[in-house]
Amino acid sequence: MKTAIIEWNKFCLVCALLAAGVSACGDAARDESSTAPAVATSTAPAARTDDMPVKQQAAPVAATKMTKASARAVIEPASNSAVRGDVRITAMSGNLHIEGAFLGLEPGEHGIHIHEIGDCQASDASSAGGHFSPDSDPHGSPATPASAHHLGDLGNMTADENGNATLDFFDSEMTLDDGKYSIVGRAVVIHEKRDDLVSQPSGDAGTRVGCGVIVAETEMESGREPSSD
Repeated sequence: MKTAIIEWNKFCLVCALLAAGVSACGDAARDESSTAPAVATSTAPAARTDDMPVKQQAAPVAATKMTKASARAVIEPASNSAVRGDVRITAMSGNLHIEGAFLGLEPGEHGIHIHEIGDCQASDASSAGGHFSPDSDPHGSPATPASAHHLGDLGNMTADENGNATLDFFDSEMTLDDGKYSIVGRAVVIHEKRDDLVSQPSGDAGTRVGCGVIVAETEMESGREPSSD
């Protein structure tokens, strides 16, 4: 009996020691976890955007605008003549300024008109049709009221002894814009004789000796050139 009590006490002592050890281990684990260094978090600064290449934007292009509309007719010989020339037409302040320089003419006066069809292919320029007259007015002098002459009547010009002539004419009815009064795509025709400004339908000006089709030439300007980037 005494031996049993002693063994029992030894057993209890071992249990007590074991319990104390477990508790100590738990406390140590808790202490260790509480003092462990925190995991470092990244505090590196974000990449600098000003170091990154930036795509260059093209400079805005100003709206293109029309500053002057012009047209040209190159006069070539017709009816076996030697007539040549250059006609320049410029729109300005509500008027058309028609300028021309010609050579190869017989000295004296020659009728000059704008004809309705822009076709000079026929050897006698007959393919250019009649005088340009969108309102079907009679032939006459360009100095008369609009209803008293063809819109294409430009009157006469005088060639010097060398066969050279010039034209300097202003008109407020014709236009280079689209519409019934536009002369773009029509023809400038020079005649062998003087236009009497009376006879119908063409002033009895005789054979067509020069012809050229009116072609538009538009000058444009822009406030800024497009960027090449």
